[in-house]
Amino acid sequence: MRDPVFTGTDEAAAVAEAARTLGLPAEGLRYALLDPGTPAGRGVPATPARIAVIVPTRAASAPAPLAPVPARVAVSPGEAVRGVLAALGRAAGAALDVDAEATSRGERLSLKGEATRVLLHDNGEALEALALLLQRVAANADPEYRLELRCEAVRLRRDEHLREEALAVARAVAQDGRPRPMPALNAYDRRIVHMAVAEVPGVASQSQGEGRERRVVIAPRPDTAHA
Repeated sequence: MRDPVFTGTDEAAAVAEAARTLGLPAEGLRYALLDPGTPAGRGVPATPARIAVIVPTRAASAPAPLAPVPARVAVSPGEAVRGVLAALGRAAGAALDVDAEATSRGERLSLKGEATRVLLHDNGEALEALALLLQRVAANADPEYRLELRCEAVRLRRDEHLREEALAVARAVAQDGRPRPMPALNAYDRRIVHMAVAEVPGVASQSQGEGRERRVVIAPRPDTAHA
């Protein structure tokens, strides 16, 4: 609805006309002055003042009630994780297959399909970020749930290479008793190293450092260290 326009010989007269027509008190009107008008001069007729009265709309005077917040639907950690992966596959516009294997504390998921290509760029940094995201999503449903995420044969081959390297370092430490650090690794790769070191008797592993410089140090167990 357009704001109604009223005229008068001057601004006050226009306001009075608006109040009379609308049946409202003049002092309560909200309006915009469109033209203050001009008095008559030599050979020039007077022009009326014009105002536009601002009429409040129903939405402004009575706000619509807020929609009720839907109740949160409880889902399992696995369902929450699969929901995110399904959305990722749709966004990538490619196939993303998930093979699941139960573990003692959660699940081990292996991702396959065309959509995994994007996860393997930059030495798998996107895969690492996805693993952290999925773990947080799962923790909302169950803080004790633990997720292991793997991605096709490319990642599996890299994991196996890192495992063999960790085993070789651990055996060298067991032989001469000298602690050795691994290169700086992300959390996913550090876990692989810790699991490999646990297979070698007489040695132990510990993560040290902060951020991107965090690495695994392999050393003799205190009860088996060389004198």
